[in-house]
Amino acid sequence: MTDVWDYLLAPVYMFVLYQMALFYQRKKVGEHPEYNYYALGMLAKMLGGIILCLIYTQYYVGGDTNAYHNSSLALKRLFFEHPSAYFRILFGYHKPEDYYYFNAKTGFPFYWADKQSYSVVRYSSIFHFFSFERYFVATVLLAAFSYMGIWKLYRLFCYYFPLLYKRFAVAILFMPSVLFWGSGILKDTYTLTAACWFLHFFHKALILRKRVWISLLWGAFAASIMLRIKPYVALALVPGSVYWASFSSVRKIQNAFFRFVLGPFALVLLGTIFVGIFQGIKGQLGAYSSLQGILDKAVVTQRDLKQEYYGGNSFDIGEFEATLPGVLSKLPIATFTGLFRPMLVEVKNPMMLLAALENTLLLFFTLRFLIKVGLIGAYRIVVGEPLVFFCMMYSFLFSFSVGLSTANFGALVRYKIPAVPFFLAGMFVAEHLARNLTRTASKPQASALSKPG
Repeated sequence: MTDVWDYLLAPVYMFVLYQMALFYQRKKVGEHPEYNYYALGMLAKMLGGIILCLIYTQYYVGGDTNAYHNSSLALKRLFFEHPSAYFRILFGYHKPEDYYYFNAKTGFPFYWADKQSYSVVRYSSIFHFFSFERYFVATVLLAAFSYMGIWKLYRLFCYYFPLLYKRFAVAILFMPSVLFWGSGILKDTYTLTAACWFLHFFHKALILRKRVWISLLWGAFAASIMLRIKPYVALALVPGSVYWASFSSVRKIQNAFFRFVLGPFALVLLGTIFVGIFQGIKGQLGAYSSLQGILDKAVVTQRDLKQEYYGGNSFDIGEFEATLPGVLSKLPIATFTGLFRPMLVEVKNPMMLLAALENTLLLFFTLRFLIKVGLIGAYRIVVGEPLVFFCMMYSFLFSFSVGLSTANFGALVRYKIPAVPFFLAGMFVAEHLARNLTRTASKPQASALSKPG
C-alpha cells in the first residue's frame, strides 16, 4: 500500500504546510499571543497523523485507517470513470446499484453497506485529488485540514481566558492521544474537528450574536457530519450547549427579578427547540433515534468488544440490562472508565502505557482541584461558569456513554478523545477561577464570561 514516494512526498507537504502556517502566525501573533502556538500545533497535528500511518503500516499492518484509505482511493478513481456516480456517492445520495460502477481499475470500496463508516470514505476521497494517491500525503492533508477546527476551539477558550493560553495549548493542541487518534484517516478525526467547528459557530451565533444565520447554517453542517459518523458525539453536546446559551441570554438582562423569572423559561425554550430539531432528524440517527435504541446499542456494543478477536485487552464494568435503571446503575464506574482508564496497573502494551500516562495526568488535575476547593466549591464553580459547565457536562456524558458501551482498552483509548480537550481545558478554567476566588474572597465575583478577553 505504501512505497518510497510516501516517504518522499509527505515531508515535502509537511514542510510547505508548516511554512504557510508560520507565515500566517507572524501576521497574527502581534495582536494575539496565543498564535505563538499556531505553526507548532499544525506541525504536531501532521506528525500525529504520520505516526499513526507508521504504526498501521509497519506494526499492525492493517486496521480501519488502511481500509478507509483504499476505499477513498477507489472512490476518487471513480470520478474519472463516472463523474455523476462519484458526486452522488460523495453527497450521500447513492443507490445500491452504484456499487457496480467500481471495477478492477478503480478498486472496490469497503464499508459500502455501513453508512457511518462510508461517510469517512466519502470525505477522504476529496484529499486524494491532491495526494498523488499516497496514504501518508492524504493523511497529512487531512491532519492539516482538521487542525482548523481544533484551532477554533483553542481560540474560543482563549477569547474568554487569554491568560491561560499556554495551558489551553497543552489541553487542546498537544495532548498525545488526541494527536495520534485524531489526525489520521479515521472516524475520530472527522467527528472531533466537526465538534470543534460546531462549538465555534454555536458560540458565534447564539452567544456573540454575530452573523447569526450564516453561523447557524455552518453549525448545522458541522452537526450533520457528526450525525452521519458518530451521532452520540452530537447528542452529548446538546445539554451543555442549552445551558450555555440560556445562561448567556439571561445574563444580558439587567433587572435581577426578570433574570430570575426568565432563566428557567429560556432553558425550557432552548431545550424545546433542540428536542424539535432532534425529532426532525431522528430518521438519520438509526439506533440512536430513541432512548431504548441507545440502551440496546450500548449493551450490544459492550458485549461485542469483549470478544477475543479485539486483541485480549478487554475489561468488564459488569453486566447491565438495556433499561434506564440498569444503565444508570453503571453511571459512576462507566464515567470513571471513560475518563481515566486504562490506568498504569492495567497496561499490557506500549500503546496502553502512553494512554495510561495521559490518564494519570487527567486524574491528577481532577484530584488536585477537588482537594483544593472541595465538592461544594467545585459544584459552585462549575454551575456558576457556563463554559466550565458545558465542558464538564459534555465530558461526563460522553465519557459515560463510551465507558458504558466499550469493553476493550484498544477501542476505549481511541473512542474517548473527543472528551479529552474539553475536560482538561475546563479543568484549567475551574482551577483558575478557584484561585481567583481564594485571592479575592471578600469581593463579589462576576462570571468570567461577562468580561471576555
